Amino acid sequence: MLLFFTARLIFFVDFFLLLFLIFLMARLTFFTVFLMAFVTFFTPFLMLLPSFFAAFFGFVFDFLRFFLEPIHKMTARIGIGVRVVTAINVAVLTPWVIEGTSVRIGL
Repeated sequence: MLLFFTARLIFFVDFFLLLFLIFLMARLTFFTVFLMAFVTFFTPFLMLLPSFFAAFFGFVFDFLRFFLEPIHKMTARIGIGVRVVTAINVAVLTPWVIEGTSVRIGL
């Protein structure tokens, strides 16, 4: 019963939202309506952005640590030292890599 009520509520909310958008389409400029429709359509995707960035940067840092760890394993004695040295390596190497890439592609 609750599921049926929730489904009807969602239907009516969507129905009135659609009527409201049609009303706005008649009253507002094209850009405003396009912007509202864009935001309405992409809201679920925007909600996924934080988890996407967390997964992406987690993968990037794991990837970098995998390649940078052997370089400084002899200098780092404990696990936290490995992470600190890796962070320093990433902080030092990243601008160098970005600058070299921008020079190579002519920016």
